[in-house]
Amino acid sequence: MSGSGNAILRGLDGSSVVAGARFGATQFVDPLNGWAQVSTPAGSGVAVTADGGATWDLRYLTPSTQSSARALTSADPLHAWVIVDDAPSSTSIFANRTSRVLATDDGGLSWRQAYAGAFLAGISMSSATHGWRRAVEGTTTSLFATADGGRTWTLSRTFEEVPVFMAVVGEADAWLLLGGAGTGHCGSSSCDWYFLYHTADGGRTWTLLGNPTKDQGACSGYISQLLFATSSSGWIAMRHGAGGADGHQGGILRTVDGGRTWECRTPPLEVSELSAPSATEVWALAALEPYSSDVRLWGSFDGGSSWLYWPVQPIVP
Repeated sequence: MSGSGNAILRGLDGSSVVAGARFGATQFVDPLNGWAQVSTPAGSGVAVTADGGATWDLRYLTPSTQSSARALTSADPLHAWVIVDDAPSSTSIFANRTSRVLATDDGGLSWRQAYAGAFLAGISMSSATHGWRRAVEGTTTSLFATADGGRTWTLSRTFEEVPVFMAVVGEADAWLLLGGAGTGHCGSSSCDWYFLYHTADGGRTWTLLGNPTKDQGACSGYISQLLFATSSSGWIAMRHGAGGADGHQGGILRTVDGGRTWECRTPPLEVSELSAPSATEVWALAALEPYSSDVRLWGSFDGGSSWLYWPVQPIVP
């Protein structure tokens, strides 16, 4: 979730209040402790909260506005990782850019470098020790695994497509979604060029599960998130692309067999984000009407088979 809201952000000195800050991706590891990407007039960085989001403390700030922090992932109140891009954004999302991964083991009080090199599409950690980073060169994706919190990385596999999303459950199961925008196979309103891979052994072997968006009827558009709560239960969020052509209104795809088969669920429509505390409880930020930007909260208590609209607007920091 993103926004500015009324949350208080204290600076690196722990006392001064940062003005003009905006919050980006926010992750809570328990009801009180959370991490957030933040943008300030001086640069972008990482903030933490220990009171459920009422107040936040800046824990990292890029040295200049020429660097940008993104793709924050966390495992618990002490361990988090963030990608820092060391060049301004270019017209191509992968061209002429390099990335670093910074990691903290003490709640953001200190940071160590866990990677520096080619542009990273993302990083996904399932625990304080185990996770993945996705490097992109041209249209080739190289997937690396770590078992020591990012101190060392081992090449798992290369794929001849660009990555879209990754989901991890525990130390063995991971799903990698490839394709999407930038492949030359998609329109401005929708895309059905996706490839979903799965590993059940920590990346030693990968199985192609196919295209989850194929023949999904009312669920069409672009994939906006991939999420798994267990090795069998998962969801895909969809929304229409920039073209906004009629007939592409998003929706939610649901699997109960680890991604081998998927079924379409609408409403919700125009789904931007998903969260799943368990295999049965799923929450979505989605629209009330097709092509609407009026985002509301939806909930499911049967694993995504049916959905209820909650008549409250979501709170953002």
